[in-house]
Amino acid sequence: SNPSKGSNPSKGSGPSKGGKGYDTNPPTPSPTVCQDNPDRFFVPGTGGNQLRTCDWVNRNPGTELIPWRCGEYPEAAENCPESCRLCPTPEPTPAPSSAPTTCLDNTDRFLVPGTGGNGMRTCEWVNRSQGTGSIPWRCDFYPEAAANCRVSCDSCPTPAPSNGPTRSPSKAPSSTPSISPSSLPTESP
Repeated sequence: SNPSKGSNPSKGSGPSKGGKGYDTNPPTPSPTVCQDNPDRFFVPGTGGNQLRTCDWVNRNPGTELIPWRCGEYPEAAENCPESCRLCPTPEPTPAPSSAPTTCLDNTDRFLVPGTGGNGMRTCEWVNRSQGTGSIPWRCDFYPEAAANCRVSCDSCPTPAPSNGPTRSPSKAPSSTPSISPSSLPTESP
């Protein structure tokens, strides 16, 4: 099954153009991940077989932040976007969905089922249930009380501790003196 003399089999997968075997399909979109091509690629004007890699692009980078071959050879920039620092900067994360909530007692009346009457209560009613502990017993007994009277029921979230010490010292000295004396005497009496 030899092709007849003078015919040129198609080199592409799409329809041929003028019998020359050129692919006329649109190029496949680039992947969304921005990374260097791990394969060899053709870079004209570089000598030898002119097949290069991103390692070649990064060799002898010069004094600039970006290897000089990225600007000299468009094929280097196309195939090595990571090395040539052409990858887009990730979008900043969106702002928090809501402002931090302030922890307050509800000043309105709210429904507390099972308390008689119309069941409408206030945080003042919750605070009148002070038992032997520091938290009113109604906070533990009625979930609606704890949800609406967060300060009274001591159910405000505590802020997370900071990751490290502050940059500036506090204005007041510490309240406790050091336990042991300094090792060296002072110059003045």
